[in-house]
Amino acid sequence: MFDHWGNHGAALLAGCAIVALAMAPSAAQAQCRSNPLGGFSGPCNALATSPASTAVGESAAAQGVGATAFGQFSTAAGSEAAAFGQRSNATGNSVALGALSTASAANSVALGTNSVANADNTVSVGSVGNERGIVNVSAGALAAGSTDAVNGGQLLTANQQAAAVFGGGAGLDGGGQLTVPSYAIQGTTYNNVGSALGALNAAVGGSSTYVKVNGTGAAASATGTNAVALGVGAQATNTNAFAAGTGALASGANSIAIGTNALATGSVAVGNGASAANGGGAFGDFATATGGTANVSSATAVGNSSSATTANAVAVGQSASVQAANATAVGANTVVQASATNSVAIGQGSVASAPNTVSFGSAGNERRLTNVAAGVGPTDAVNMGQLSSMASGLQSQVNGLQSQVNQVNQRVDVANSGVAMAMALSGGALADQKKFAVAMNYGTFQGQSAMALSSYMRVTDQVVVSGGLGYGVGASQFGGRVGVQFSW
Repeated sequence: MFDHWGNHGAALLAGCAIVALAMAPSAAQAQCRSNPLGGFSGPCNALATSPASTAVGESAAAQGVGATAFGQFSTAAGSEAAAFGQRSNATGNSVALGALSTASAANSVALGTNSVANADNTVSVGSVGNERGIVNVSAGALAAGSTDAVNGGQLLTANQQAAAVFGGGAGLDGGGQLTVPSYAIQGTTYNNVGSALGALNAAVGGSSTYVKVNGTGAAASATGTNAVALGVGAQATNTNAFAAGTGALASGANSIAIGTNALATGSVAVGNGASAANGGGAFGDFATATGGTANVSSATAVGNSSSATTANAVAVGQSASVQAANATAVGANTVVQASATNSVAIGQGSVASAPNTVSFGSAGNERRLTNVAAGVGPTDAVNMGQLSSMASGLQSQVNGLQSQVNQVNQRVDVANSGVAMAMALSGGALADQKKFAVAMNYGTFQGQSAMALSSYMRVTDQVVVSGGLGYGVGASQFGGRVGVQFSW
């Protein structure tokens, strides 16, 4: 092994494996030569060009303060960038781990061979068309404000618990989704809990019989016809209402409120603190505060602190907010403002502020819409390829039209030049008693000018012949005339 120190850097060579370290504001570059006999041949450059940078491997390059490049042809270009693996590439403060992996966006991470991370603050485990599943994910913390990832087992457990609560043959389909329960009471089949319990109450003691679960707090109260209340302080106060959970309140007809302090008024609310009204739906995690609020006809809110406050509004995502009728917001912190009726906001932080629009971002945080198919119908979106093609065709037509206009202008100039030439050729005459005369004349018309040379000859006392040659200066055209004059 050969060690070389200089210019506050270090280069370590072993065969064709290179280590280059830069420990001060200088560059350390290592080259090695090796052959089967133990000698050295052929360069294998490892380059570390900035303080605290490290490059390991043939042609590895670390080109930023604190940058690290490990692997043949690996490149870490940028402060704190890290590239691990053959031909891996990391820019900025990103990390690329795996052969041929690329992390090109700020604060991004690419994991695995051929993985690509090209969006800021993201972690990629594959690339377009080469996606990977993430396995062996530990259970995420289910708590307010938690940003942990949850695994399939957690979702499956939640669905299994729900199926177990519903009973009646409720289970999970092949995709892990809940299947509808079936309750047979006195020969009649019911597929929802409220109707089944109402029928059961009627069977055992009359339609006014209530089902209650007592605890150390306030008793459950079911005061509506065929209503059901389960849980400390739960209340079902209207026809076919169902309330389950401490403090749950189902106050509208056919309402379902499930979860601590869930509130349903003629609607469905599932989740701790979930609230829905007038045919709306609010859904959240059964174990944590992930419910939302929906308090206008047919509104739906899904997500922690989500809010759908207008008719037919849909808000999906943490803190998603819809303030306009018939509007939809999908994504954390998305907003549809009150003036934006019939609008859609898609993506984290997107804002829709005008009616009948679709927003994919907000002012200063715009997004590109990619992979758009070529439009076909009159109201389809067009992509950049179509627009460029149309612009090219339009430019071709404009060029053709300009050529025609130029030709017309040229012809007009020629015509005006002819008028000027005719005016020049018309001048001059043969004086009486003279045999021969020559005249030179100049004519101009509409910006065009011409010169003419004419001659006159008296053949007899009664006959004069004449001729002339004209030249249009601007149009570079020649013209001429001949004539005979008889007099008596």
